[in-house]
Amino acid sequence: MLEALAYTRLAGTVSAAMRLAPVGQRDAHALLARALDRVPAVVRAIGVRGAAPESFMPAADIAAMSQQYLHSRLFRS
Repeated sequence: MLEALAYTRLAGTVSAAMRLAPVGQRDAHALLARALDRVPAVVRAIGVRGAAPESFMPAADIAAMSQQYLHSRLFRS
């Protein structure tokens, strides 16, 4: 689950970079591939920590609830 979450977050960031910066598809996919190479090690480090998964981001939750009313939603999703 953590690897899937990491993939979606990284892929979304790279997608935004392609739309906003002079980054082509080939370069963007190379960046994504390099970042994804590190995901398994990060997931293992999270597992070794032994703490229960948690999340507390009320500001992000509130922003997500109002994002449908925004004109440009690129960075609010």
